[in-house]
Amino acid sequence: MVEKVRAPVRLSLRTAKILSVIGPVGLILATLAGAMFLGLDGRVQKVFLVLRLVFMLVLLPLYFDGRSQSTMMPEKFNALFDERERSQRDRAFRNSYMIVVGSVVLASMYVQIAMGWGFWLPDLRGAVDIGMCYGLVVLGLSGIILLWREPAVSNED
Repeated sequence: MVEKVRAPVRLSLRTAKILSVIGPVGLILATLAGAMFLGLDGRVQKVFLVLRLVFMLVLLPLYFDGRSQSTMMPEKFNALFDERERSQRDRAFRNSYMIVVGSVVLASMYVQIAMGWGFWLPDLRGAVDIGMCYGLVVLGLSGIILLWREPAVSNED
C-alpha cells in the first residue's frame, strides 16, 4: 500500500485561499506600480521593492503547502493519487495553461496597441520585473486552482 506524501506546511483552507488572493494580486500590482512610477534616478522606488518582497513572502508558504505540491509530483508517483485527484490535477493544469496563454495574448495585444497609439510601455528594467512577477505567479497557478476547488471540510462529520 502506498502512503500519500504531505508537505510539512499545511495551511487551513481559509488561510490558503486568503493568501492565494493577496499574494498574486499584491505582487502584480506592486510590480506594475513599480514599473510605472520610477524614482527620479530611473530606478524602482524602494516602497515598491519592499511591497514585492512582502508579497513574495506571502506566496512562499502557499507554494510549499501540500496542495500545491500535488501539482509538482512526477509521473512515477501517480500511484499516490486516485482517479479523481488525477483528473482534478489535470484539469487544473489545463485551466492554468488557458489562463497563461490568454494573458500572454492580451499582453501582446496591449503592446501592439500601445506602440501604435503611444500608451504607456515599461522600460527594459520594468519589462524584466513584470516578466519575473508573471513567472512567479504562473509557477503556482495550478496549485491555486486546485486550492479553490478543494471542498471545505465540515465539522459535523
